[in-house]
Amino acid sequence: MNINPELQRYTWLEISISRLLGMVWVLGFVFYLTHMADVKFGEDITSKFAIGFYCLLTMLWGTRLASESVFSEIRDHTWDFQRMSSLGPWSLAWGKLIGSTIYTWYGALICLIVFTVCASDGVFEGFGFWKVIIFIITVGLISQCIGLFAALLSICKNRNVNTSSTSAIFIIGGVLGLSFLSMGWENMEEMYYFTWYGIPFDSGRFILGSSLMFLGWLLIGIYRLLCAELQVKITPVVWCSFVLFLMIYFAGFLDDSNNFGLNNIKDRFYVAFMVGIVSTYTALLINKKDPVAFGKLLYALRGRDLRAILFATPPWLTSLGLVSFSCFVGLLLPGNGFEGHVFNPIISNSSDNVLVMGIFLFLLRDTGLLIYFNLAKKNRRADMLFVLNLCFLYGLLPILATMLNLDRLTVAFWPMTNHPMFLVVITISAQILLVGWLVIHRWQQYHDLA
Repeated sequence: MNINPELQRYTWLEISISRLLGMVWVLGFVFYLTHMADVKFGEDITSKFAIGFYCLLTMLWGTRLASESVFSEIRDHTWDFQRMSSLGPWSLAWGKLIGSTIYTWYGALICLIVFTVCASDGVFEGFGFWKVIIFIITVGLISQCIGLFAALLSICKNRNVNTSSTSAIFIIGGVLGLSFLSMGWENMEEMYYFTWYGIPFDSGRFILGSSLMFLGWLLIGIYRLLCAELQVKITPVVWCSFVLFLMIYFAGFLDDSNNFGLNNIKDRFYVAFMVGIVSTYTALLINKKDPVAFGKLLYALRGRDLRAILFATPPWLTSLGLVSFSCFVGLLLPGNGFEGHVFNPIISNSSDNVLVMGIFLFLLRDTGLLIYFNLAKKNRRADMLFVLNLCFLYGLLPILATMLNLDRLTVAFWPMTNHPMFLVVITISAQILLVGWLVIHRWQQYHDLA
């Protein structure tokens, strides 16, 4: 029987007779006291403490251990040895996710047993015993996956590990896990029906299905990050699929009172567009903007090598393609009171259309701006400089223009809906051309070796 070496290593490190007995003794003492309180006051205190300790063990302590499984390797200078070992991405992912948190799951299992024994029948009555247990375990895994995913994402960009980064990941994973559990618990206790793309769902089952799907995507994300660390060639197809999933998922929550009328479809495309915008900015900031990678993409494009193009395409570029598609389909669809030719909406002055077109053009400008900063010779702080420039362009300059009674200039800094479409397009397109020229000039100055 082949045992995962990473899981075996953590089992040796984390599990001992004294630690196993210590966990049982501490939890047993706490639950004995809560049981005495139950007998005296007649309230369901033990089950509440059991679920509380479960959250403490899995979503707080477990999340920290999952992220530390990577950061400790960096601090001890053993990460490169693991990368050169025979372990594959899946073996390393499962070994670190389950192995590093195996002791906390031991305590969490005790808490779940106590919870199932002591909880009142009303907790499981509406949703079902096994569905509640599966949801609780899923949320714990989601929190720990967030910790491991964020740690891997952090070291992919920067090998310098400090206390602030580990604390931030611990807080993010814990808060998101607890928020997800609280939201799901409310929907399981007071179930209601709603429509998703016109299909009726009860809230509890939908939350459970959603949590399982997002857990699956997190596991795939961890695998992909480990593939990148182990120098395994990957394509942006999975990221593109994830963004497409998010677009379809969130667009389904729109009110379906129009029964899939044209206005409803147009609104769904606009929801997908906004999800794509967020995904593109996220991909731009979390992924490397390596000039060498840009060079490989340009070389593949010149050689018309489709396989090389697929491997060299950055994730943010696929997100940008999905955003472009959702933007222009939404603009071309009739709606907002426009009748006649199908191309009327794209040249109309509808506030929704002007807003969408403005946001899309600003995304193109910001993408070029970020690439420009990353093409500099010293680009270690390029992303931070980009964020500061966004604050300047979207915050300080519009405020100054308003203070100087130059409100018309705000069209150059915000996707204003009270201006004609052609003015918004011309104003932002001029900025795109300027940024594009700067990018080409910097590339030719520092990186063009042709």
